[in-house]
Amino acid sequence: MRFFRVLVMAIAVLGFMTMSAQAGTIDLIVNAYATQPDLSVVPIDTKCTDGVLTGIEPGSIVTYEIAVAVDDTVDSTVPGNRGLATIVFDVERCFGVPTGYTMNFIQAAESGFSELPDGSAGPVRDITTALYVDSATTSYSGYNGGWGFDNSGLPIGGNVTASMGDVLGAGSLMPLTWTADVNAVYPGFQPYSRLDVGIGAYTFGAGDPAAAGLQGGFGQDLSNAASVVPGDGHWLMFRSTIDTSGWDAGNYGWEANPTNGAVYTPTLDYDMDQGGGFRIAVDEADMAGDSFAFFLVPEPASLGLLLVGGMALIRRRR
Repeated sequence: MRFFRVLVMAIAVLGFMTMSAQAGTIDLIVNAYATQPDLSVVPIDTKCTDGVLTGIEPGSIVTYEIAVAVDDTVDSTVPGNRGLATIVFDVERCFGVPTGYTMNFIQAAESGFSELPDGSAGPVRDITTALYVDSATTSYSGYNGGWGFDNSGLPIGGNVTASMGDVLGAGSLMPLTWTADVNAVYPGFQPYSRLDVGIGAYTFGAGDPAAAGLQGGFGQDLSNAASVVPGDGHWLMFRSTIDTSGWDAGNYGWEANPTNGAVYTPTLDYDMDQGGGFRIAVDEADMAGDSFAFFLVPEPASLGLLLVGGMALIRRRR
């Protein structure tokens, strides 16, 4: 499986290197791949607007991952911003989804390892957990490996029943207040949340005991702390899966479209606690989404029937 992750990462790296200029202040980027019934992995690099789609076998499990990119340049509507603070999005059908199909909830992506008091790698964390926690000691920073997108404890997975075949209102946000230092007795600052999410290439936090300095993103593999597989640099935040078992052959596609977003203002001192006023909303028109689409190839038996039918038609014409 690690080989397949490396393969997917290689495709994603190519996409990162050739990616077009930022479309909005907040962009969503989708990476998708199919795990076929024989466990082979097929990268899905085609979009809803493409004429020829990636072909995958019936019964494949399609994984789609969503990353965020934030523009902090002078071209942004919030120049100098300190990264993502809020993101809400819908995953909606482009075409082809069977009637009544219920999508799976969106899940938070892994963000790195926590640090144990002895300095070794602890459990893998995701983006909803804290960047630091209070260790109550001067010998241990309390690095926790998350980004702090805790969504105030509310679910992030979205609504999968309001519109069958879609996921509505998924996403997460940083806390409503900014905590500059959760571990007052340890030297320096240990904030609850991570700044600059979405800006530039993503690397795991400097306090990560297993992955510090390595790139995260599409293709990352944190299943073994002793042998971390890096990603392609995208700020990977969410993922989910689609089970194509029992579906008819044909084209299928979805779009991930942001509906609500905000960034951290560049005008405040984040070495101090902030009770509010640090979140700047980004207009929906200044955010851009992404899509993925594939062709579900006919079953071999169906191909045989098509071939027999075609031969019979030729004979009748003769």
